[in-house]
Amino acid sequence: MEDPVNAMLCHHGFHPSMLAWCSMHQLNLGIMQDFSGSAILLLVRISFFGNYNAEDHLRESMKECTRRFKDFCKLHSFECSQCWLTTGMLHDNQTGWPSLKLKAYNARIFLMFVRAALQAAKSAREAQGLEEDAELSYAVMAAKALCSWFALVERAGRYLTPEQAAEQETAGLVFLRCYTFLARLAASQSIRRWHVITKFHGFRHILQSARLTLYNSRFLHTYVDEDFVGVWIRLSRRVAHALFEFRVLCRFLLRLQAMRTVDQRSVPARWS
Repeated sequence: MEDPVNAMLCHHGFHPSMLAWCSMHQLNLGIMQDFSGSAILLLVRISFFGNYNAEDHLRESMKECTRRFKDFCKLHSFECSQCWLTTGMLHDNQTGWPSLKLKAYNARIFLMFVRAALQAAKSAREAQGLEEDAELSYAVMAAKALCSWFALVERAGRYLTPEQAAEQETAGLVFLRCYTFLARLAASQSIRRWHVITKFHGFRHILQSARLTLYNSRFLHTYVDEDFVGVWIRLSRRVAHALFEFRVLCRFLLRLQAMRTVDQRSVPARWS
């Protein structure tokens, strides 16, 4: 039996170029989870969160990590719904590799904490005159590069200049190169850290697409789409059953119109 043709292919005007990678699912719910999980285990290995006996070391370290993360959020006035971090959140149940399972927004906030923690650990080793730890050094560079990429993406508008697109691609490629080094280092030492997943390939396409189309990937992720699922649920519960679909759609469009923001930047001719 032949596979059915996707209905989208039958629509007039559809082209495969309309499909795009979702940065939220590739990074926040993929790469960043694996990176943060490995980074936390690295910090636990060097006793960054404190020295505990072997049996309780990981559990107590995660408690201290949570305390410091909450202090970090309070210091920088970050809103985050993340509760206590537990040892069960540190590994993927299917693969067994480190992967800190956080929600998309919380993962973005936690990445900044990881960067600060890695930098603090590296500075502490330098102050003590200890030998440079290659894994720690490259983890710091990777965290800085990924945070830089997010900052560039979040500050830019919908349409990019060639310079902005080049900066985003450069920051992303630095992260990928550093992570590749970390993965090879871990493999050479038979350490289960820095897992390479297929979403790295998706991230490479996100960088390439931004350079070729000059369109910011921030406007292609599905944060808003998933948020609107909750809007539909609330509307469905409140409207009268008569003309149900029509009433829900009308109320949704009214809310969508109210939430629209005007892009201050002029739209380039190629997008008009």
